[in-house]
Amino acid sequence: MRTSFLVAALAGSAVGDQWHQVPNTNDIKGLVSGPGQSSSQAKLLGKFTNINDCISACDKGRSTVGCGSFAYFPSGFAGGWGTMCYARVDGLWDPLPETGVTSGYPGAVPPPSPTPPSPSGPTSNECIVKQTSLLFADKVSSGRATDHVYASLDFPSDCPRPKTEQHPPRQPVYPIGSQVEFFVSQTGSDMNSGMRSDNAFKTVHAAQVAARESQKKTGRSSVINLSSGKHYLSKSLELTTEDSGVRGSPNVWRGAADGTSILSGGVNLNCTWKATSDPNMLQCHVGSGVSNFDELFISDVRRVRARYPNGDPLIPKSGYASGCQAVELINNPAVALPLNSTVYSESGAVIANITYPDAKVIVSDATKSRILNNGKTDQTLYTNTRFDETYNIPFFNDTSLAKVKLTDAGVVSRMAKWQNPGKVVVKMYHPNGWGSWAFEASSIDGSEITFSKGGNQEGRGGESCGNYYVENVFEELDVADEWFFNPTTKILTYYPHDDKERQNLLSGAATAEVSTLQSVWIAKGSPQDPVHDLVLSNLNVTHAAPTYFEEYEIPSGGDWSVHRGAAVYIENANRIEVSHVGFDQVGGNGIFMSNAVNDCVVSHNDFWRTGDSAILGVGSTTLADARQPSFPQNNIITFNWIDSIGIYMKETSCYFKSISYNLTISNNLCYNGPRAGINFNDGFMGGDVIEGNLVFNMVRETGDHGTFNSWDRRDWIWKCQGGDKLCFTPEIMHIRNNMFVGPAGWNVDHDDGSSQYWDYQNTVYTGTFKYRDGDNRNMTGNLMIGANPAFQVAGFSEDYFLSNMMLDTHKVCGPSTLGGLNGTIYLVVPKDEYDDFYPSDDQMANVAAPPPSSICDAGTTRNVTYEQVSEIIKSLWPRDL
Repeated sequence: MRTSFLVAALAGSAVGDQWHQVPNTNDIKGLVSGPGQSSSQAKLLGKFTNINDCISACDKGRSTVGCGSFAYFPSGFAGGWGTMCYARVDGLWDPLPETGVTSGYPGAVPPPSPTPPSPSGPTSNECIVKQTSLLFADKVSSGRATDHVYASLDFPSDCPRPKTEQHPPRQPVYPIGSQVEFFVSQTGSDMNSGMRSDNAFKTVHAAQVAARESQKKTGRSSVINLSSGKHYLSKSLELTTEDSGVRGSPNVWRGAADGTSILSGGVNLNCTWKATSDPNMLQCHVGSGVSNFDELFISDVRRVRARYPNGDPLIPKSGYASGCQAVELINNPAVALPLNSTVYSESGAVIANITYPDAKVIVSDATKSRILNNGKTDQTLYTNTRFDETYNIPFFNDTSLAKVKLTDAGVVSRMAKWQNPGKVVVKMYHPNGWGSWAFEASSIDGSEITFSKGGNQEGRGGESCGNYYVENVFEELDVADEWFFNPTTKILTYYPHDDKERQNLLSGAATAEVSTLQSVWIAKGSPQDPVHDLVLSNLNVTHAAPTYFEEYEIPSGGDWSVHRGAAVYIENANRIEVSHVGFDQVGGNGIFMSNAVNDCVVSHNDFWRTGDSAILGVGSTTLADARQPSFPQNNIITFNWIDSIGIYMKETSCYFKSISYNLTISNNLCYNGPRAGINFNDGFMGGDVIEGNLVFNMVRETGDHGTFNSWDRRDWIWKCQGGDKLCFTPEIMHIRNNMFVGPAGWNVDHDDGSSQYWDYQNTVYTGTFKYRDGDNRNMTGNLMIGANPAFQVAGFSEDYFLSNMMLDTHKVCGPSTLGGLNGTIYLVVPKDEYDDFYPSDDQMANVAAPPPSSICDAGTTRNVTYEQVSEIIKSLWPRDL
């Protein structure tokens, strides 16, 4: 039963025919797949501006659809649920806590609760991993992500859902101390004082000016309170050193206590929709304030720009064509920078050759060179490439496509019908499956398309095509949810999702919004004068425009390129906190921490259907010179819920690191993405801790990658801690107590040069745990289910595989040069107790074949039940979870 927490609330108000309202509960949670959807248990009654209309609709629907209880989402509720009214039609009452939602039922007694399922144990490795993953997610998210995680885990049909805990609603954060309060409301005026909620400012920019002036006069920091609902920004809210708070008393930008405040980087079109000669289409004339846009949201849900082939961006690899030939490549006159500097140890041994301001460097912490035997031992950097070189000199100099010939017969036949294609956009997978590109066309000649921009959204480049789709073509507007905007005529054409949405648009009950600002909230200082002591909390950020046609850079020696920008952008800053913020369908990156960002916290945020990566930390250095602290350090990324990333670009992750130090990534949920869940483009100075994260459903649209991926192809020189000596060797990086759930190619992929990793007490399900060339890796005390280690290339004398538990794997073998391979415990679930897939050595050899010259660990064998495996997994979770 999950109704005990409702006892005190059942005395709520009665409306109409004794309808009891129970605030902050959701009786249809988990019963529908998304906003606007229905199921056999819950039906959408419509969208209403107040709860009484919802109750009336449910009352009328008692005899028609069987409405036994209702759930109402208020205006401004995140994720596209705002103003929706649902009927529960299975005759049951089983509400879950959710702040802002109100559920209710008729009469004095609620409908019956569901009968708990009969207890049943797990039936397979997959079942036990997914059950424990759900329990882990429930703890990490305090219940707010549990239903979404359950839907994404895709339990086997014979695997019961485990019972999870009850959690109280999320509480407001940052109570007022000595700060001065200001208020912002859509109904306010910038001529007001802003000091009371009934005398509020209208815009956040007026509140920014007032907070600055107040702090100059009083020396006190401020709290800026945003009212519920959407706050549309005419320009980004950019905070500088003038907006800094006081250490221990930050300036706080926060939303209403119920979490329904929204900072929007978009515009409400206020469309007057009209029917067209095509009965499927509606059109509206867009006002002069909007010239063009790349995203359209109907009632808070992102829709699809007209494309061919048709596809659903939320379904991996949905709607792509093949058949494309490269005609011209991007002119890329790269110039290689010489390896002009030699790194020596204090004893005089040669450590490395690098590109550096000085011809000779002596380091105090290294005695030998790193092992890099994969053909990437050089540290060559390039200038005059296709990438932005403002911050870092690129490692790669490969080209990309400038002109292509489409050869797919279906595409070519449709191109002949395009009357005025305008700026056609082509989105294409990398030919080797390493990411994706986007291109904008400058001209179309028959089946040939010449590009004016794009091809830089991935680092390695290529000279051939991958699978692709074409969008922003009016003639391809042919299925529900698609749209096209003609910037010349200012006409927006849309194919409504269904007849109900069509009627809502015609009546003005549905909203049409577009994203215009790429960044919504910016905190930016300088290296000499960083912005500091700011908090963004308890609100939602949405309508941040896509950035895939902006500048990209390759920050270090990994494969990835990134755009240095985000919905929330932080640069040269100290003690910034972003917490309890919902990033709702932002078009580019979610949060970007650029250069000297120190002692910052990103916690308890929700990221949903993010266009690119969720969180990034990227520094900059002059060649290999890291003596100046121009990089993120000592930052914490914790308790974030990241669901569905890379909607637009596919070289994206939940967290991306490059040139940053001493990072903690802990207790986060990361799932549903095209490439790595966590990607380290380099090891840099090391010192990172990755602990207690659940990562699954990754590498869904690319290949040769893992749930966690790392490279370390470049070397740096920096000042050692506590002195003037120089250092070369990264501090140990710890990967511990995580759940890495495949399939995801390699699963955990320590690729080219990855060094200084200790990987211990993790649960790894399917795939491999890969060590390529590098130094000092230690894999100890992990539970590997259907997974094995993989050792590639050469070296490994400082690598260890010790006391790991293996279930459904072949005998563990590795190169004879390994520093240690022993203590393996082979767990076996007896076949006569459970009918489970137990692969043979030959079958597993296809996943991770041992090298020809190898040693193997006979280890010990232990029979276990699935219940015992479950307890082993839980014992590997962080102790404080």
